[in-house]
Amino acid sequence: MYTYMTVKGRIVIPSEIRRKFGMRKGTRVLIDVDERTHQIILTPITRERIQGLLGKYKGKGLLKVLVAEKKRAIV
Repeated sequence: MYTYMTVKGRIVIPSEIRRKFGMRKGTRVLIDVDERTHQIILTPITRERIQGLLGKYKGKGLLKVLVAEKKRAIV
């Protein structure tokens, strides 16, 4: 599926994709860049995503876990 970018650098996410991921006006979007593959990765930060993360890091050293995740993503 293709979309376009405006002069101001804005892109339009097609309605089919917005509905599929529960995106509404005001939904925050995390932007990641994969330097190795030259891809831009958009991740909607929805209520479901936040609730899915609850308890994920319970009892762990959060900073250590996040650094390890970041290192795995880079490799």
